[in-house]
This record gives sequence, C-alpha cells and structure tokens, in this order.
Amino acid sequence: MHYSNPAQNNWFTTTSVCDWYGITCEEESGRVNQLLLNKSNLVGFIPPTLGNMTKLVRIDLGRNSLSGNIPPELANLPNLQSFWVKDNLLSGPLPPEFVNLSNLLDLNISDNPSMSGGLPLGLTDLPLRVLHFKNTAVCTPNDPAFQQWLNTLEVWGRLTCP
Repeated sequence: MHYSNPAQNNWFTTTSVCDWYGITCEEESGRVNQLLLNKSNLVGFIPPTLGNMTKLVRIDLGRNSLSGNIPPELANLPNLQSFWVKDNLLSGPLPPEFVNLSNLLDLNISDNPSMSGGLPLGLTDLPLRVLHFKNTAVCTPNDPAFQQWLNTLEVWGRLTCP
C-alpha cells in the first residue's frame, strides 16, 4: 500500500504513529486500533501484515485505488468490528477465513466490481448488523437459512449464487 496524499503527509516524520493522519491508538497501550484512511489516495495492495495488528477495531480503506485480493490474514484480527473497503479496485472472493472475525459488526465491500464468489456460510455465526456488497459479483449462498439471516441485516446487494 502506497500513501500519496501530500496534504496529509505526516507519515514520513518522526512523530508518534498515534499522531499520524488516519490513525488512532488505544490510550492504555498506545497500540493502533483504527485505520481510517477513506479517500486517502492509497494505491497498491492491502498488506497481509495488517493481520498482525491485533488491537485493530476498525479499518476504513474505502474510496481509494487498492487492488488485488483481500488478504485472508485480516481474519487474524480478534477485535475487528468494522471493515470497509468500498469503492476500490479489489478482486476475488471475500476470504472464507472472515468467518473467524467473531466481533465483526459492519462489512462493506461494495463498489469493487471485480470481487466475486459466494459469501461464506459461516458469516451467519457473526454478530453482523451491516453487510454491503452492491456493485460486485459477490453472491449469497442459495441456502434458506442464509437467506433468512440476510433479512435480519442492513444489506446492500443481493445476488443469489446459482
């Protein structure tokens, strides 16, 4: 991932990471818990090493130019509640490992037309409230229980897999 927004370019200074644009940290530990980089002119791939940032609660990388697949390593984030990557150039399926994100409440992969494949059945075990996948080729399993579960969420996008 390459950062190219000169108006908010304090990432290349000696200031604490907790003072960087789009980053917030836990007060107690000083560890990064939010990446809020919506509309930050990011290009490239989402680094799999983000999966090592176990205090992350919220990731918003929407409205950038990120490409490639969503790394399955992001499923190693035990505290993740919100994952937004809408309006990028991402491709491939939602990693099946995302069913392990036991605290995930909001998932937005909308407006990534090259994303495809079926949503994992195990998403129904998560406390999701919001699931947005419009303007993708992602589809929902043709499973009555999954379809019924979708009715309990705020859903944008509904293409049933063949």
